[in-house]
Amino acid sequence: MRHNLRVPLVTLAIVGLVSAPVWAANIGESVSTGDQNVSTIEQTGDGEEGYVTQTGNNLVSAINQVVVANTASVTQKGHHNTSTATQQEGNMASVNQEGSYLVSTVNQDDSVNGLGRTVSKDNTAIVFQRGSYNTSTVNQNDDNTAEVTQTGIGAQAAANEVLINQFKNGDFAYVTQTGGEGNYTEINQNTCCGGETSDVVNTATSIQNGSFNSTVITQKALETSGPQALE
Repeated sequence: MRHNLRVPLVTLAIVGLVSAPVWAANIGESVSTGDQNVSTIEQTGDGEEGYVTQTGNNLVSAINQVVVANTASVTQKGHHNTSTATQQEGNMASVNQEGSYLVSTVNQDDSVNGLGRTVSKDNTAIVFQRGSYNTSTVNQNDDNTAEVTQTGIGAQAAANEVLINQFKNGDFAYVTQTGGEGNYTEINQNTCCGGETSDVVNTATSIQNGSFNSTVITQKALETSGPQALE
């Protein structure tokens, strides 16, 4: 049985007096074509936008957005692909997956990403995966950017994997993995010595082509304000 489901969800704006807050509309739209697909959009904030397009079978997408002004766009084609995007404030996630057994997880919410910050905001995550058995996880806080591109053909016992953890402000991480199976990239970027903020920008780039390659990058920028900053 084929299904074509289009569900627009719009919360009307509430405009108060001059001294009252102005609430922006939330927009949620889901289009699924195929069999046994699941799409969930939960938006409990203000000015949130969530868009899902799925074509194929056994595709699962979950978007959860809170606080204010987050945008998530998910496009999936193929079968047995999963996308999860959780966002907190002013974040953007774009996920495009085409193939089979692809998994994308974007955590731009401090309550789920485990990075130890009180607010996760103004981050950008762009994930493009094609092929099979590719997995990526992006955890971000505080105005970071992550881009993941995977086009390998992995296997159940030798998937291609990317893990990005960024919780200092203004960091950049770029990962490209192409070719075969069993590739692994991990990028960890934060501040040194338990510091909270830094004006130093970390940038990490990893490009791997082939099979069974492994890269781990860890960078800690010197804190430029706060108790750990040097005089």
